[in-house]
Amino acid sequence: MKVLYILHTAQMHGSTISFLNMVKGLTGLGVEVSVILPEDDKSPALPEVLGAVGITDVHYARITNSWLPFLKEKSIKVCLSLVSKYIKLRIKKALSYHAVLKIARAVRPEIIHTNVGVVQEGYAVARKLHIPHVFHIREYQDDFRIIPSKEKFECMLKDSTTITITHLLQSYFNLDGEEKAITIYNGIQSKDSICYSPEKRKEFLCASRISLEKGIGDVISAFGQFYKSHPDYRLVIAGDGEAWCMDLLRKHAQDCGCQDAVTFTGFVKDVPERMKAAKALIVASYLEPFGRMTAEAVMNGCMVVGRNTGGTKEIMDAVGGALRFNDTEELISCMEAVAAMDEKEYEGAILPAQQKSADLFSTEQNVENIYSVYRRITRI
Repeated sequence: MKVLYILHTAQMHGSTISFLNMVKGLTGLGVEVSVILPEDDKSPALPEVLGAVGITDVHYARITNSWLPFLKEKSIKVCLSLVSKYIKLRIKKALSYHAVLKIARAVRPEIIHTNVGVVQEGYAVARKLHIPHVFHIREYQDDFRIIPSKEKFECMLKDSTTITITHLLQSYFNLDGEEKAITIYNGIQSKDSICYSPEKRKEFLCASRISLEKGIGDVISAFGQFYKSHPDYRLVIAGDGEAWCMDLLRKHAQDCGCQDAVTFTGFVKDVPERMKAAKALIVASYLEPFGRMTAEAVMNGCMVVGRNTGGTKEIMDAVGGALRFNDTEELISCMEAVAAMDEKEYEGAILPAQQKSADLFSTEQNVENIYSVYRRITRI
């Protein structure tokens, strides 16, 4: 079975890491993997990782994301600017379509699998070549205007085989009850790698891309209050982001009086090890599509303190063992509760959650379910 995958980025973001875990397992089941990456995003990291697992059929094309910003005002100038952007986008999409079509004709896949919803050329090319198309939906689309429209995009989803990474995403795109729509959770790590260490540092961890929608400002605000009565605790913020955002958060920590207890590590590769040692992972994103770090923390024996929304809520509902918050005051209370837990109470919460996470979020379940979808749509 030969599958052509289309990615919207070569950066090692959550969607890319989930894709890697998926294709590593699928190659072991005999799937021949070809990949198209954006030609303006030639980061060496992803091709190197793919090559290390024997995936060398990597192509580059002008991949275009099918979205535009919402109008912030309705002046003639702004409207004309949006019209200009729309025309340019249509031209880029036409060029993108022909580039993907050329590669697909050379590769001759049995399935085209698009890794996110904002890229639509795979769908159009699959229809042209009369082969199955898979949309892998990993994102909400509240922050931008999907082109041509959300309604028409939902028609594309119903015409494809659509995999959503949470049940909430399936509902968001009005796919409940659709025969060709299925929810398959991301594969985080192997069942065999699940472990628990009782030795925990007095440390809260945030691990994600650093941006305002991740809610890290709220975490710093809460920690600033918590720190007044727990000066032996530390907050570690692991991840990278734009310089202005990092500077803003550092200034916020200073204003909250906890700058000496807050560490910004930048990008790190040892997140699982940090999770094993931390007292809790705080997931404060306002609307996380899946919440990869939430599942990963549970699998590595780390208590989760999560905002009660989106994919974070769905994961906490599924496995238990987490503390939830809706606002900063509740987050402070959660920090207090974690600090007050003894070892027996902590283990009683996290160990049953780990067992459930092994069934729901392992790479094994993800690969098996994806492969089952492939076999069904190709009738193998």
